[in-house]
Amino acid sequence: MTAFPAIVTPTLLQEADYEALGDQYEIIDDELVEREPMSSKSVISRDNLFRLLDRIVLSQKNGYLFGDGMIYMMWKTEKGIRGAFIPDISFIRKANIIKDWDINRHYPGTPDLAIEVLSPSNDADTMLQKVRVYLERGTEQVWLVYPEAAEIHLYLRDHPQQVRVYRSGDKLDASAFFPSVEIIVAELFVLPELG
Repeated sequence: MTAFPAIVTPTLLQEADYEALGDQYEIIDDELVEREPMSSKSVISRDNLFRLLDRIVLSQKNGYLFGDGMIYMMWKTEKGIRGAFIPDISFIRKANIIKDWDINRHYPGTPDLAIEVLSPSNDADTMLQKVRVYLERGTEQVWLVYPEAAEIHLYLRDHPQQVRVYRSGDKLDASAFFPSVEIIVAELFVLPELG
């Protein structure tokens, strides 16, 4: 008689257990995934983009921009957390902030804009899986920033099967969130002069 391995059903984490892990883990489709460390080039690109968007958000006062470390409880059930993401940069329109959000806890929803800055060590399949979950759960746009290629890939909730690719010489139209704003893509990938 052949013995078959037992089928193991994963146990979903509860929010308190997840909070105890800090911000080094995400939950993607029920699976706990350790976050990949960023390359120096990716950190510089993320910081360039954050500084640019922060100035815009502070002047327009139309929402809240969050840096790395903001945890979004993308999807919960009574059994536990199905999805929790930590985008490198995120934006929520002021009108969309959940009114009863306890700011001492993780955000109980999705960002309007999620920006993920990739490093060479990031797994492409995992990033595309995250993009799908973001869009399915209500995020309006997801930007994948590729510092090595100097590109931004933009995904829209209303057209999830399409991707808009912006290269170094292009201007990214960010007016859906920041009226009258175009981002010069090349400026995001400027490296500091060392020495």
